Amino acid sequence: MTRLRKSGLVLLLAIIPLLLGACAAPAAQPDSPARPLQETVGEALAGYTGLVPVELTDLVGLTGLDETMIGDWVYLVSADGLSAEEVIALRCTEENHVPAVKERLEIYLEQRLRETRNYLPDAYACLQQAAVQTEGRLVLLVTGSRAEAWAETILAGE
Repeated sequence: MTRLRKSGLVLLLAIIPLLLGACAAPAAQPDSPARPLQETVGEALAGYTGLVPVELTDLVGLTGLDETMIGDWVYLVSADGLSAEEVIALRCTEENHVPAVKERLEIYLEQRLRETRNYLPDAYACLQQAAVQTEGRLVLLVTGSRAEAWAETILAGE
């Protein structure tokens, strides 16, 4: 082999591990959750069927949330459309997104209170007891008569 071919071969052999490393799958993030929110919320609701799922795009439209800040999510509303039962569980993509997401859900809760004040007194009473909670990257708003128990179970799953 000529000297030029040997140098080229050595260079190629040196580059191959770099290329293979760049093509490898990214390493799992150590802080990524082991359980999807769907499972955690499903466990908290334990077979309760009075809530129906709604798309994230609908929640984004109602709240003005930045969808890029949300990783995993669950959005459930009462099936009858009249009660105040609602579960919004949002896992932010980054810890520094939590305050902004929490603020948007607090504004949403205030809006729901205004909507029900003179129209649905039972729903209004339930919404008055609600509060947006956070745990790590999770932002949670649970409303309704079972809200406290559901929220406790969801937060414990984090």
